[in-house]
Amino acid sequence: MPTYRHSGTGEEVTADAPPAGYPWVDTGAPTTELAARTADAILADVGDDPALAQTELDAENARDKPRTSLVAKLGKIANP
Repeated sequence: MPTYRHSGTGEEVTADAPPAGYPWVDTGAPTTELAARTADAILADVGDDPALAQTELDAENARDKPRTSLVAKLGKIANP
């Protein structure tokens, strides 16, 4: 069974599939489809949840090249 790591918090979970709605990375591979989600998909998952927005914001800021418009939108949701 694979292990997935949350790209923002570092939390690890062993499961058949990664948990939905979070940027999980399969620890056996450099990246997964979930780790490369579009900004629109991330915003749709976050909705108006400040805690989830902060988690996604931290994950986005950890990228080599954070998407500035996504960072701004997540910041507004995380810190209304």
